[in-house]
Amino acid sequence: MRAEVTGRWPGVLLRRRGAVRAVLTLVLGLAALTLAGCSAPTVWTAALPGPDRKFAAIARTIQAGGFGTANIDTAVYLTTTLYASPPVEVADFSCPGPVPHPYKLDNVRNAGGTIGLKMKWLGPRRLEITYSGKPQLYLKMSQLWGVQISVRRLDADGSAAPVPDR
Repeated sequence: MRAEVTGRWPGVLLRRRGAVRAVLTLVLGLAALTLAGCSAPTVWTAALPGPDRKFAAIARTIQAGGFGTANIDTAVYLTTTLYASPPVEVADFSCPGPVPHPYKLDNVRNAGGTIGLKMKWLGPRRLEITYSGKPQLYLKMSQLWGVQISVRRLDADGSAAPVPDR
């Protein structure tokens, strides 16, 4: 014998449960798609091994887009073969735009990020970072793992001025 649902309310409840499930599925699906698309694309990257190959400097520019959240960020990392350690950020710039080839990894057209960033090893434990323009410098380490790090801003005439420690 089959049970029958009588009355108005059980049918309304069953329809509401289906609607609630559909809404929850839609919301969770949109949240998953949003979170999956949150990583900002890298538009420029460069790596420069040290003279003795014990250290390497890595630079990366990312371009994030969105309403009220758009930004361009260039960071320099130091990594080593001496320790089991992930790369450590030693300099971080918030950069002005625009990016020559937006939202695409293009190491030719986007070279230096938007600030003409260059890295140069002056010795096995001396790294020089130069940039041009007027980005906002958020992070500047002066030493890590015995490597001295200098950050210099290039003026319009090509002369480099050291960036003071804060």
